[in-house]
Amino acid sequence: MTKPKYASAQPDDCHCYTAWVRYESKLPMQQLLASPICFVDTETTGLGHGDRIIEIAMCRVEGGQEQWLVSMVDPMWVPISPKASEICGITATDLDGAPMLEEIAPRIAELAAGAYLIAHNAAFDRRMLDQSWRDLGDEAPSLKPLGWVCSQQLAKEHIPAQKSYSLQSLVTSLCLPQHTAHRAEGDVRTLMALWAHITRGY
Repeated sequence: MTKPKYASAQPDDCHCYTAWVRYESKLPMQQLLASPICFVDTETTGLGHGDRIIEIAMCRVEGGQEQWLVSMVDPMWVPISPKASEICGITATDLDGAPMLEEIAPRIAELAAGAYLIAHNAAFDRRMLDQSWRDLGDEAPSLKPLGWVCSQQLAKEHIPAQKSYSLQSLVTSLCLPQHTAHRAEGDVRTLMALWAHITRGY
């Protein structure tokens, strides 16, 4: 009987109490499918360790019901890099009046609690969430998901021989529904379609 393998990746000063999870057999996948899951995507000011979230989308699926969060996020003092703005189309003007992370943090924690967080290239989204979460200090609500799961890695395991495993490349090669690319809600909806494709045999 194969069990999921956990590898701790928790920074000492981070409020994100999560663990990485790899699924290596049909039994763990069935365990995942029987659990609450929450699809996550973030858009950010850039790719570096000083960058912050500017948009987040989450969709928790449990008992056939969906709970959503889609929100812009004020990155405070961190400017959007020209490259990031070019990719996602979000400008500083778009963020005027956007809520600060502390305003939506309770909802993020609520959707994540007791669920597996699924993201494409999950290492990036988790790092960005961790970086932004640290700004909240001691008052930050604890993030307590069951763990993180990388859909890109799952796609490599379950859909072999693809030229590329980027989300948009998989949309094309698998004829998945088209949604707005490089925006948080659109990417979450695409991720959900990819998830349905990966898990349809279970």
